[in-house]
Amino acid sequence: MRFLKDVRAAEFSEVALVLALVIVVAIGAYSLLGGNISQIITEVAGSL
Repeated sequence: MRFLKDVRAAEFSEVALVLALVIVVAIGAYSLLGGNISQIITEVAGSL
């Protein structure tokens, strides 16, 4: 029953869950903003 008192696995899974959430949000932001950023860079390069 020692494994029931061990909280290291719970801490690890919490960290993994937060990390996965951050990765999903970052990928979503990149896919939403990637085209806009590329367009802005193209416009700035064209005006120079």
